[in-house]
Amino acid sequence: MLNCLLSHCILSALVYGNIALNVGANSFMQDWVKTLRSTYKIPLKDALTRTMLPAEAARVQLFQRKLLAEKNFLTLMTDGWDDAMHRSLYGTLTAERGNFPTVLSLEDITGKRGSAATIEEVLDNGLEKMGVDPKQLIGLVTDDPSVMGSVRNSFVRKYPWIIVSLNPLRCYLSAS
Repeated sequence: MLNCLLSHCILSALVYGNIALNVGANSFMQDWVKTLRSTYKIPLKDALTRTMLPAEAARVQLFQRKLLAEKNFLTLMTDGWDDAMHRSLYGTLTAERGNFPTVLSLEDITGKRGSAATIEEVLDNGLEKMGVDPKQLIGLVTDDPSVMGSVRNSFVRKYPWIIVSLNPLRCYLSAS
């Protein structure tokens, strides 16, 4: 139990301290890892960012695409926010009752106009990227600015079976 807690604390320090990718070059960390397992060599930032992380992202995407292909009655959700660097980001995901949501895409639309057409493009890109057929969707959840109202109206015209009302479907992307 103590080892698990210690590992969690160390991992949290690495990730939340923004040193996770640079830790491989730290001589103290290298010495500590050698005491734990002498044959293990910590990957450096270059190896992590150019090979390991993209390979893992591709593996997870293929796995999620395969799972999504078998599902129906999905709810499509989107929400936008500004990050600490003031970039305009939009996240798109699908949810199914009883299962965790699946992230379809995260797009940076900084420099683009945040219009309904742009947000529809973000939604379409997410669906295409993860291979979700609109026929698998049953609902669309957004927050309630006027731009999102236009997005919902456009979706009703394109896909008349999709439920877009905010009353039965509340946006839980913003509820925190």
